[in-house]
Amino acid sequence: MNKSRNLKIGGALTVLLLLSALLPAGQAEAVDNNQVAVALPEFSVRLNGMEINNQYAQYPLLVYNNITYFPMTYYGSRYMGVETTWSRENGVGIHQNGVRWNWHDYKRYLPNGKNGVATINTGTIRVNNQLIDNSQEDYPILSFRDVTYFPLTWRFAVDEFGWTYQYSPKDGLSIQSPGAITANEITLPIKAYENGVGAFVKAGDYYYYEGERGVIWQAPVAQPGRAKKVYQLPVSKQPSDDGSRYCRPVLQLKQGIVLLTYQQQEADGLATHYIQLLTDGVAQELYQGQGSLHCYEDLQLLCEQNDVTGKGTLQIKRKGNEAFHAVSTTDFYCVGDTFYCVGTEILFLGDTGSAASRTAQKSKIMAVDYKTGAVRQISSDNATFFTTEDELVYYLDRKHQLYQISLSNGKSKRIATGTPATQLVVLQGTICYVDEASGELRVLGSDSNPNPGGIVSSMEVQEDFFVVNFSDESTSAYKTMILSRKGKVLFKTTERTASMIIENGKVSFVKLRD
Repeated sequence: MNKSRNLKIGGALTVLLLLSALLPAGQAEAVDNNQVAVALPEFSVRLNGMEINNQYAQYPLLVYNNITYFPMTYYGSRYMGVETTWSRENGVGIHQNGVRWNWHDYKRYLPNGKNGVATINTGTIRVNNQLIDNSQEDYPILSFRDVTYFPLTWRFAVDEFGWTYQYSPKDGLSIQSPGAITANEITLPIKAYENGVGAFVKAGDYYYYEGERGVIWQAPVAQPGRAKKVYQLPVSKQPSDDGSRYCRPVLQLKQGIVLLTYQQQEADGLATHYIQLLTDGVAQELYQGQGSLHCYEDLQLLCEQNDVTGKGTLQIKRKGNEAFHAVSTTDFYCVGDTFYCVGTEILFLGDTGSAASRTAQKSKIMAVDYKTGAVRQISSDNATFFTTEDELVYYLDRKHQLYQISLSNGKSKRIATGTPATQLVVLQGTICYVDEASGELRVLGSDSNPNPGGIVSSMEVQEDFFVVNFSDESTSAYKTMILSRKGKVLFKTTERTASMIIENGKVSFVKLRD
């Protein structure tokens, strides 16, 4: 993702409009010391090349003390590449996000008067996480029609947000926000839960999402309104924490396969159902049982855990084969549910020996060749976490120190992270990891913290990008970030999001309800 590429960001569950009462047109006077007289600009205003109709705008640009003020509405701020947040605990926050959303008009039918009254904001205000003492500002942040208004001074517009602006008596005021990354928003009728939203994924030319009454829908990206039903979830046989009547599904895109999973109580225990959703609307069940299924381009991998020892066995099914069978005649077991397919080898944590053995579990990095059945040990140490990139394996040992091993020659080396890590992702040699002590994001080799106060809840690689989500316990306002393969922050948002999908350079995500 670079600044010359347009990104379309969509899939918002709800559209939040800032609604307020209209103020009458006409002359207005300040009522107390906290109110100030403002006026409409007597010159034309262009934002990112588009002329703004201030006369009929519900939230027009204003002039106070000879400085132009910009309305930080939900869409207006995002059109200029920033976001606004508000809460009783933290007050108003204004944050740069690096993405320009489409313009959205807030129109009124009656024309605005030339003058009005605004209020100096007395609450807590932060700009890019920096606390602002509004009482000491020569050009304070204002409130007009219940919307925050921001002064277009050099300090804020240029230094904080990187905007450029120019003025001439002939052409008026022109303001340009940086970057060419653009975004738009669509609305899909995704089911809402008390603790989140329903399942969603984007795959190629289609959206797949969970609607009401347990229905899974497939909708063309080009025409989201023309959705068709592709699967009916069964009624759940077990009580649900969220009060849902139907089994709660998960939708994922795995190796180009749209995979629907859900759990159902069966006679022999809790079973997981794996269903592949095809583009023609056909739903094909791949497996149901107590194991975990992993799909790759030309094979399926099934891990079944021994309930007594906690150790797992692996079976595979190649394309065209009817049944799962043991991947090797050599005794070995796996622990956890992390697998990577590199060439003809499947990498996992475990050791040699029987899965039924009650001996202590070991978590060395192992590999089994699914064509020959050959089993080999990759690491001599036990690992708590591992990932791969090409012919390299990266893992954390029991002390959470990072190591790298070559699959081709077996050479191992320690990589100094400065502080112990708990998880990591790798993209073209760039390593993002989670600091064990703080839970914050780190980029190896960089002294800067991409999101101070942000506690990582998940991170992954999608295409050429890092996608990082932060928990609600974070003190940082940013909840999701997309980083380039060099570790540079390209997109950040204060929105609570779910199911972020990057495909062919386009980003789709579902926005959670506030």
